[in-house]
Amino acid sequence: MPNEPTEKHVLQLLLEDTDYAENMRSYSGRGMSGQTCLGVTGSSLGDFMSAVMGAFVQRCSDSPEAEGGEGVVVSEATLDLGNAIAEALGTVRTDNMGRDIIIYFPRVPFVEEDAGGGASEER
Repeated sequence: MPNEPTEKHVLQLLLEDTDYAENMRSYSGRGMSGQTCLGVTGSSLGDFMSAVMGAFVQRCSDSPEAEGGEGVVVSEATLDLGNAIAEALGTVRTDNMGRDIIIYFPRVPFVEEDAGGGASEER
């Protein structure tokens, strides 16, 4: 079995800064043949997307290049962050769970903290 990633995807890191932090978990959706990925429970996909974009904007506004005020130049790191988020959001799927939905990303692993504070991928 190949080595599983132990570093959190940027989408998971952003979600840790939102109200969805407590709703993240490992999930195996339809057609995933038992493989797991990042899953988030919520009430609507629109609210979820708004939270992701809000966290991204906050992360960008906290960056050093945002200090200049007018005509902020976007750094390569910010572009990479945006591209990683866009790629993950491009694979989004949902399953209905009655009152809520689960929003999941088949190409994004869910990595949870182990008891020692480090990251370990949930299988």
